[in-house]
Parts: sequence; structure tokens; C-alpha cells
Amino acid sequence: MQLKSALCKQRSFFTNVSQCNEDSVRASFAISEMIAKSSRLFTEGLFIKECLLKASDILCPGKKKLFEGISLSPNTVANRITDLA
Repeated sequence: MQLKSALCKQRSFFTNVSQCNEDSVRASFAISEMIAKSSRLFTEGLFIKECLLKASDILCPGKKKLFEGISLSPNTVANRITDLA
């Protein structure tokens, strides 16, 4: 019984990590789309991420890792926009 419980906890951990990664990618796509629609430079993704991290420090410090996982480098933003096109 304990073995089964431990296995379930391990699976749950990896499922949660996977879900967080998927959410980060989805957020990256959404923000990249907003950058493209507003005709802004791809480099603005870095500024937006900086703003998100500052806001997470204030609003939800325990979830800062989630915001750090969002990739908004100029290359990533360009790739996301290309994928969306």
C-alpha cells in the first residue's frame, strides 16, 4: 500500500511539472501573439517578462518559478510568431 502511495506521489509530481511547462509555453505563445498584433519589437518580450517577474514578487511570491519559466527571448518570440502565422 505504501509503495502504491509513493508511486502515485511521484507520478503526480511529474504530471504537475509537465503541466507547468505546457502552461509556460501557452503563455509564451499568447504574449508573442500580443507583441505581433501590436507591431512591437520582438525584444519587448524581455521587458514584459521583467514586468511579470516584478509583479509576481509582489502578488504571488510563491509562484515566481512559474513566471520564470515563460520564455520570451527575441528568438523565441520570433519563432512563436512564425508558428502562429
